[in-house]
Amino acid sequence: MVRIFVEIISGATCCGKSGYIEKMACQYDGILFPRQFSFDSLRHGGSYMLHYNLLRPFDRPRLTSFSISSGWKRARSFLKRLPSAFSNVYESEILLRSLLRKPYIFHATVLAAPLPILLERASGRQVLEPLNEMKVEIYPADRWIRLYQSVDLPRIYGQWLSFLRKKGIPYALLDSTNEPYKPLSDETALIRLLKGKDRDGV
Repeated sequence: MVRIFVEIISGATCCGKSGYIEKMACQYDGILFPRQFSFDSLRHGGSYMLHYNLLRPFDRPRLTSFSISSGWKRARSFLKRLPSAFSNVYESEILLRSLLRKPYIFHATVLAAPLPILLERASGRQVLEPLNEMKVEIYPADRWIRLYQSVDLPRIYGQWLSFLRKKGIPYALLDSTNEPYKPLSDETALIRLLKGKDRDGV
């Protein structure tokens, strides 16, 4: 039986995941959104793109019912405890744990852009997820901007790449600052990009 292929399109919010997915959609059988798909609905031998926001584990107001202000305090506290709590924040992600138990073939595309660019995009964004026709919502720009100001983005990307390597998932790195997106040579180049330093080839 031919195995299902899942391409994990990953990156922080406003890094260009939806635009990238839209351009690549014709090459896949479907687009998957966290918490809105059933594994049973995937066709054997099919290929799918999973839209995955790397800030998902830190977006406490979305995942729980407590207030936004207390959410940020807990998110910051969570980050400070990260090394002692577990080896990698993505190890505790229920979606990822459920997905990776499946006998699928995985590959990841990791999109990144400098923080000032991400903040600028977030401040001007209106729709939460334009590709998700099942659930159109207003983009909570203030919430994401405050989260960006609370987290260490290079560290989060480092955790994600470490997680992918541990799980044996090959990946490609892309600079999504401008179109067309350009490949990044390695994790060092990606971290420099996130910190706003010179990019590959610049």
